Amino acid sequence: MAGSAGLAGSAGSATFSGSETIFAVSKYGEGTAVNVFVRPEDIILAKSIQDFGGSSSARNVIRCEIERITSMGALVRVRMRNGLVALVTAHAVEELGLREGDEVFAIFKATAAHTIKA
Repeated sequence: MAGSAGLAGSAGSATFSGSETIFAVSKYGEGTAVNVFVRPEDIILAKSIQDFGGSSSARNVIRCEIERITSMGALVRVRMRNGLVALVTAHAVEELGLREGDEVFAIFKATAAHTIKA
């Protein structure tokens, strides 16, 4: 995801605005063009915020639509229309009843979002 950095309150933190607002720990200052990367295994999927349990230390909760689900044996790659990709277990996909076109919440900590200057 591409966007530009903006201060989010505490030193070293930045908020990135592109198609979504993403909280990340970054060394780049306000107005700097950046790309944001999140490793697929760092993304948690939930069908609703209540499923996730409400409050947590995860700063990023992004509403997404599932574009594609690709089985890789015990693991499943779930691609969202906004470009995020989650890697979850086949058991999790089955338990949550995930299907292409479903709305889910992609959840990850600010420390999982990596920024690279664009």
